[in-house]
Amino acid sequence: MKSRRKPSQQALAGALSGGAEMGSLIRAPDGRTPRILVGEIDPNLRARLRRVLVSAGCRVETVADSKTALAAASRDQPDLIVIDSVNPRLHGFPLLRQLRREPATRWLPVIVLSSDAGEPARNAAFEAGADDYLIKPVGARELLSRVGLHLAMARVGREASEAVRHSERRLAEVLEAIGEAVYAMDREEAILFANRKALEMWNKREEEVVGRRLLEVFPGIENGEPYRAYRRVLATGKPLHVEAMAPAIGDRWIGLDVHPAPQGGLVVAFRDIDEQKRAEARLRESEERFRLMLEALPQAAFIIRADGNAEYYNQALRDYVGVPIGADRAARTALHHPDDRTRLEAARRKGVAAGKEYTVEVRIRRHDGVYRWHRIHNRPIRFEGRIEYWLGTAVDINDMREANELLERRVAERTAELEAANRRLAGQIEDRERAEAQLRQAQRIEAVGQLTSGVAHDLNILLTPIIGNLE
Repeated sequence: MKSRRKPSQQALAGALSGGAEMGSLIRAPDGRTPRILVGEIDPNLRARLRRVLVSAGCRVETVADSKTALAAASRDQPDLIVIDSVNPRLHGFPLLRQLRREPATRWLPVIVLSSDAGEPARNAAFEAGADDYLIKPVGARELLSRVGLHLAMARVGREASEAVRHSERRLAEVLEAIGEAVYAMDREEAILFANRKALEMWNKREEEVVGRRLLEVFPGIENGEPYRAYRRVLATGKPLHVEAMAPAIGDRWIGLDVHPAPQGGLVVAFRDIDEQKRAEARLRESEERFRLMLEALPQAAFIIRADGNAEYYNQALRDYVGVPIGADRAARTALHHPDDRTRLEAARRKGVAAGKEYTVEVRIRRHDGVYRWHRIHNRPIRFEGRIEYWLGTAVDINDMREANELLERRVAERTAELEAANRRLAGQIEDRERAEAQLRQAQRIEAVGQLTSGVAHDLNILLTPIIGNLE
């Protein structure tokens, strides 16, 4: 079966298994000649090292001191560095430490040559960042074997790093596509990656951030809540969500999600929530002013959320009831007279379904157990077209209802009295009308009688002479 290893990996595996000479590892699989930087104070040893390495096919640059070696490595990065250590216990490998601090030379393989065969000096070299430590005088074969080994290991490392960078680029593309700011740092708080959104929010360029420690990039943030969150996650290994003001971006509010990274660092995602927080603060201030206004009302008032649970009861309502009132609907319903609950629930359902204010008159139990009539008025409060709260008031109308009932009774009594009087008057009128009819009848009879009497008298006058003549 065909091997999936790259040529550099195959060469290194062959050398480590004894199937190839270490010196053959100096030649790169692609034919490129490796460049070696030699820093040696002894001119004779410097010349010898150059001859040995050139004979093996290396391009060699030699320098006589550490400062020049550092400048040369920074100017034109070599494939490997061989440096001499002078009094390592006294100077502590300043060149090596400087190389490891610089991002460009942090991963360069470095072989230290020293006359000190003691274990402390060897440990100090490795602690400062050396990849190998050879005791002078060093043989040509040993030198070439070590150089070849480290060159091959560096090639494998570069190939692995390239694969990692490829994966990182793909990850970066994904992280750039999302709307949140994202960055990663190692356990030493050195920033490894920051997406474009993070750089925009920081107002920083990538070269100002990546490879540097967080507190170097943003001095003075150690007392801020975000940095304390970083330290907690590093200490506990547990993710954390924080909403806090960030000193790194001018004390604007951010939502921060901090996750532990597999290698001990952190992955941080954050977003600007400053406007949201300030809007919430304005809303809280508005709500507080609203509560103060509700407290100033002489009648009972309350705020009910859209889910039916109470947000607030004013002092007038709490004083009237005299006991703590639960937030749920059942606790409020229990305050009403049992005979009124069905009517109240029907009005509530109708009002909520229509999304309109509604009014209902029910009895509410007072702190002394007496039920008094109240007119409850509920009005919807909308935010962005959606009902968020219901503002309710309860006005005591018990005295008014009693006054109305008394007035209705008196009106009924007076009406009854008037109706009785009307009936009596109607009877009197009817009697009078009968009497007048009888009077008129009597007058007609009397008139007829008078007329008859007159006619008879006149007839007698006429008949008297006639009768007399007849006789």
